[in-house]
Amino acid sequence: LPETAQGPARRAAKAAETALADGPAPEREAARRWVAEILGSLALYYLPPVDTAAPSLIGARRQIEPAP
Repeated sequence: LPETAQGPARRAAKAAETALADGPAPEREAARRWVAEILGSLALYYLPPVDTAAPSLIGARRQIEPAP
C-alpha cells in the first residue's frame, strides 16, 4: 500500500478483526461499517470491495467490461 494509506489500513485491519470475531452483534456491525468506510475512503482500485453483509466482508468485484 502507498505510505499515505498505511495508517488507515492498519485501523481497518483492527476493525476487521473486531467485525469477524465473536462478540456482541452491534459491536461487530459497527466495526463492519467502519471497515467499509475506511477502505472506501482510500479509493484504491486494487482493493476488493467491502460488503458489510458478507460473512467475510469481501464483496464481489466489479467488472470493468461487460460480461460476454
